Amino acid sequence: MAERKTGLVALAVILLDQRLKLGLKDANQALIPGIVQLFGVRNTGVSFGLFSGQPELVALFTLALIILAAAFLRQLALPGLGVAGSGLILGGAVGNLIDRVAHGAVIDYVQLLFINFPVFNLADACITLGAALIIISALFSREGRAA
Repeated sequence: MAERKTGLVALAVILLDQRLKLGLKDANQALIPGIVQLFGVRNTGVSFGLFSGQPELVALFTLALIILAAAFLRQLALPGLGVAGSGLILGGAVGNLIDRVAHGAVIDYVQLLFINFPVFNLADACITLGAALIIISALFSREGRAA
C-alpha cells in the first residue's frame, strides 16, 4: 500500500512539474515584487550548475540515482510523512530527468530576489521537501525510538 501511495504522489509531482515548466519556460515577470520572480532558464548541470554542458552524463547519473533511491526507499518501512516524502523525491527527480532527456536541460523558473540563490523549479522544491519529510518521519517514528 505504501508503494502505491508513493507512486501516486510521484505521479502528481511529475504531472504538475511538467505543466508548470511548459507554461513558465520563457517567463520573466514578478510574482511577488521584490521577493519572488518567475524567470525561465535552462540548467544543463545539476545542483548549482555543476557539470554544465554535459547533458548525457548528467541524465545517466540522474537515472542511476533515481534507481538507487527507489530501491533504497522501498526497503525502508516509512510511516505517513515518509511515504509522502519518498513520492516527492522520486517525482521531482523523474520530472527533472524528463527535462534532461527531452530538452537537454532542466527548466527552472523560480528566482528568489531577497537572497542570492540559484533559480529553481517545483521538482527541486519537492526533492528538498521530500528529504525533510523523511528526516522528520524518521525522527518522530515510534519504531525508531528507544524504549
